[in-house]
Amino acid sequence: MSEESRFNTEEEFEDPTSTEEKSVAEDAAAVEDVVESSEEQAEKAAENAVEPKKIKKKRSVSLKTFVISAIAIVLATLMLTYSVCAEVFRKQYLNSIVKGETVEKENTTLTDIDLLNAYIDEYFYGDVDKEAMLAAALKAYVAATGDIYAAYYTVDELLANYETSAGRMCGIGINIVNSEFEYEGQKMSCLHVINVMDDSPAQKAGILKNDRIAYVGIGENKRSVTELGYDGALELLLGEEGTNAEFVVYREKDGGYEEINNSVTRAIVTTTSVISNVLDSDKSVGILKITEFDYTTPKQFERKLEELKSKGCTKFVIDLRYNPGGLLVSIEAVLSYFLNENDVYIQTKDSKGNIAQRKIIPVKYENVDAAMCNVEKENIGKYRDLDMVVLCNGGTASAAELFVANFKDYGLAKIVGENTFGKGKMQDTFPLNYGLNGAVKLTTHMYFSGGDKELVGYDGVGIVPDVSVSLSEEALNYNAYLLPYELDDQLIKALEHFN
Repeated sequence: MSEESRFNTEEEFEDPTSTEEKSVAEDAAAVEDVVESSEEQAEKAAENAVEPKKIKKKRSVSLKTFVISAIAIVLATLMLTYSVCAEVFRKQYLNSIVKGETVEKENTTLTDIDLLNAYIDEYFYGDVDKEAMLAAALKAYVAATGDIYAAYYTVDELLANYETSAGRMCGIGINIVNSEFEYEGQKMSCLHVINVMDDSPAQKAGILKNDRIAYVGIGENKRSVTELGYDGALELLLGEEGTNAEFVVYREKDGGYEEINNSVTRAIVTTTSVISNVLDSDKSVGILKITEFDYTTPKQFERKLEELKSKGCTKFVIDLRYNPGGLLVSIEAVLSYFLNENDVYIQTKDSKGNIAQRKIIPVKYENVDAAMCNVEKENIGKYRDLDMVVLCNGGTASAAELFVANFKDYGLAKIVGENTFGKGKMQDTFPLNYGLNGAVKLTTHMYFSGGDKELVGYDGVGIVPDVSVSLSEEALNYNAYLLPYELDDQLIKALEHFN
């Protein structure tokens, strides 16, 4: 589906160098023409108003008609005169407060944007980036719809978004959060490694989960994260494919920290959207944290769950806290592991009130990235009977809420945590042509879970968990990925289900 967008308001400018006086004179002449025309009509009306030798009664009526007609003509003349004069005065006023001359472009039809650019080219004292200006204008134009999920993307932004959805990035292959640790009596800021991506340069270089990157650069070139700040340090850590990222890691050892210099070659890596681990206090419990739903998620989820099963896990916590959502094809494929064939997993309603349903059926995509979300018949419902609990909170949104809603509606697992975000709107992205390029994302549908029979939905209200549990103030001071088990009241409450 595509959408074409142009500026449709056009004006023709002829002889743009003519003077203001000429314009006023022409308008005044137009007024005189209207007045003269009206006077001629009045004279003709007067001549035809009466005829000699008619009955007085009829003559009286004709005279009355004449008087009314004459008054009407005079009023019409006055109104026309006022209207034309008002336009003349309006033009004179506008010309008195803005510059009257325009750039000379004879016999050309211009849009207002063309005219604005002509003014800037001719008169603006400074340099401008027209492409950046147009992008800013389009972003503001789309934002003015009032749709908080709408957006205009430049070509570069669109490509970057696609790469993110495809689970590709250039880097060393680690997930990090901003953190602090104490070293030799001093607090130091660091990039705390919470996950090392499979088959990544970082994994091959021996970087481990819980490593703390305290410096970017090594030797004389190293600069502390404390000095650079999180964003500054991250910017230096990133770079082009084939270049080296140099940094200093502090790794826990014998009650202290070991300092390790690293030089890792950046490469294109597949990002991690599913993080798994075995619960320390109960090795039969596996935890699967889904950070988002992109093209890589379904296969990663299946692989991580099978790894946990191979380690002896028989009970599973699916953690969707702070998951912002993602792609519909991704959530469809993940839900297919739990729903039965032909189960409705989503219902949509468009702006015209048309309602559609999508069911779990085998699906095969041609696009190489989307193919990672193929739904294979033998995998449908394969994990339906697992002993599971789902965690959610106010950061669980969009596609992640669709996961929660289906699990709740179909009775697949207990939902524990806090009310979800409440985004039950679906967006589509449409390409732009005619020189604008890029694309526009707009809300096109409301959506509901497969089990929502009355189509009430959860947009703006969220999904209420089966068991409501909030985190303590102390727990909220921690980064969600670094929260100690003993402070995670939501996880502790979820584990009670298994007991």
